[in-house]
Amino acid sequence: VDSVNHIRAGMAHHKGNPDGAIAGGAKIPGPGSNLDTLNDVQQTNNMNDLAGDQRANEASDAIGDENPDNIAEGNADAVRGDGFDGDAKGGVEYADGMGGKHAWVEIPPQFDTMADVDDVPVHKDDLAYYWHIPRSAGATINDILGGCLKLTIASDAGGRQGHDKDEMLKEVEFPSQIKYVNVDTSNGPGIDRAKSLGLAESGMADVLITTLLYDGASVFDPNHRARLFTIFRHPVHRANSLFHFIQDTVWRRQETFDKVLSKITIEEYYKGGMGERNWMTRFLSNEHTSELDEGHLEVAKAIIRRKCLIGLMDEKSDSLARFEAYFGWKLRSEAERECHDKKLNWAWPLKHRHDDVEEGSELWNLIAEHNTYDVLLYEYAEQLYREQGKMFTA
Repeated sequence: VDSVNHIRAGMAHHKGNPDGAIAGGAKIPGPGSNLDTLNDVQQTNNMNDLAGDQRANEASDAIGDENPDNIAEGNADAVRGDGFDGDAKGGVEYADGMGGKHAWVEIPPQFDTMADVDDVPVHKDDLAYYWHIPRSAGATINDILGGCLKLTIASDAGGRQGHDKDEMLKEVEFPSQIKYVNVDTSNGPGIDRAKSLGLAESGMADVLITTLLYDGASVFDPNHRARLFTIFRHPVHRANSLFHFIQDTVWRRQETFDKVLSKITIEEYYKGGMGERNWMTRFLSNEHTSELDEGHLEVAKAIIRRKCLIGLMDEKSDSLARFEAYFGWKLRSEAERECHDKKLNWAWPLKHRHDDVEEGSELWNLIAEHNTYDVLLYEYAEQLYREQGKMFTA
């Protein structure tokens, strides 16, 4: 590497920008996309709509037969944890996890059409809304929901082959045999189109998947609410995975080859100022360009505490079981159960092999320093995951 400036000249780095371009203007496909051709890479509009790549543990039967009746209505308030209070304006007071202090935070109005996570059971007109965090099991979730549970998905994939120009909503099915609604939720215009065609009220989709949390929220209304859920991954592991995935699938590909970035190490990448910075906190607080402060972190915490059913990459099997119980999704045949086990445990999509980052190492600390707020947010999500376990019976 000749110099930091030369490295920077080789790419347009994203640092949490929803339009985050990478070298050569190429984009990274979403969870329903295919990486076999450069065309797939270039046509997908959201750079960060990526999939997870961590091996899961054996599937768990921790929450019984995955019946929504297993959700303990009497324990619903427990998900909010100690120190919570709220009002009709959407304010949230809660223990901040840093010395036991409490903070009053106003949840942004875009979340008014999202049901509180403890408002159970799920109403029949509510729509599951998966916030896809890059390199955090997105492809696995997509394939299990669509391929194994046979749900109809609204994501980036439904807009392929010109279907993003259709004048009416309809189901489309590609060789993957997953049913999609003919919308593209990976970009603002595509989400606007989905809203104008009445996606939420149509009842055609069982799940909406997007990285663009605030844009996607516009699809819903008070009578057709979003039910937010996601899988969190430790920011250091996620950043390491994202770097190696892009390097191998973009910078080292013949069509998008970059002489500098194809050889750069992740240490050089972060020391050169190109590494991702607090992606989750930025997307939750809707602040993509300016400097973050603790106020943005508090907003992010308040949102996931009140509105989001939490899953963890490190608890992928149990997280999927919780999702299935919460939404009442069931595997109805032996073939579907085999599909579920395969996708979850040994054939997850877009698995990418690379060296792990050792906790406490110089590289770990370097990445963590670039993502201070995301690390704190992740630790808070782990706490919420434990608290939300009280919603489910054994």
